[in-house]
Amino acid sequence: MSADILQFLKNKFMDELEEAEEEHPPPHDIPLHSYFLQIRELLETKSLTPSTGMKDCLYDLSIALTDCILFLEKRKMKINKDSSQGQEQEQEQGQGQEQGQGQGQRQGHYSLPELWFLCKTKRKLIHIKKKLACCYTPPSSTRADFPFCHHGYRVKNIEKLVLGTSELDGEGFSKEIGIVGIGGCGKTLVARMVFEDSRIVHVSKCSKIWINLQAIQKGEVDFKKILKAMLKQCDDFVDGSVEVEEEEVLEALCKALWSKSYLLVFDGIWDINLDWYFRLKERLQWCKQIKSE
Repeated sequence: MSADILQFLKNKFMDELEEAEEEHPPPHDIPLHSYFLQIRELLETKSLTPSTGMKDCLYDLSIALTDCILFLEKRKMKINKDSSQGQEQEQEQGQGQEQGQGQGQRQGHYSLPELWFLCKTKRKLIHIKKKLACCYTPPSSTRADFPFCHHGYRVKNIEKLVLGTSELDGEGFSKEIGIVGIGGCGKTLVARMVFEDSRIVHVSKCSKIWINLQAIQKGEVDFKKILKAMLKQCDDFVDGSVEVEEEEVLEALCKALWSKSYLLVFDGIWDINLDWYFRLKERLQWCKQIKSE
């Protein structure tokens, strides 16, 4: 079980870093990005060896990545706010060139609290890298064929529900399956194993959509961002530079899923505010009702 949890935490970090890189491309790079890349390279070339403190080490790694992304977003908001205030002062005082230069200098420098955060996080990442290097051994198997025998029976039960071969299978063609448990117990691991099972596609002929909510939203729920991520996995082009209304994206998603079978996974639901989920559920079922009439 301990090896399963470590593999889950490793995959969780790798997925979150990949999605963060897509969400924050250069020049707005992730703070201390080079250190995260070094650790990712270490994780890709080494295999897990359960040892004392390894789980905490991987937990700290994911927390450090989340903190850096929040730091980047807060800094961008602060710079935008300072820029707008600077423009208002330029219009009022007629000192555009002088204040514009001063504003540019402020954007290129970190405050003392920001420097302290970067320094502290850098030391933490260096410590994590050393810890991982000491606790890893050359790989004997790849990431894809790692033995997940402890979760095998859970995966089989869920697969039966998805494929409609379970004794608990009900009527209708929409099902909701919840996987619950404490943090680190392997919920994402079980869902990923079902998601990647080739039988799901071959038997049910369905499309697959995987949404990592923790990587998409840092803080409050952003329903439009969730919809765009879903639409992107439906092979429908989403131009992030074009601003569209939330309802337009939702309508486009309904059309993309029209008459299709699909396996949709929401990973990382921790917020009790699920209004967005029930709204999405209502619209998708509404599309199916129109089709059946």
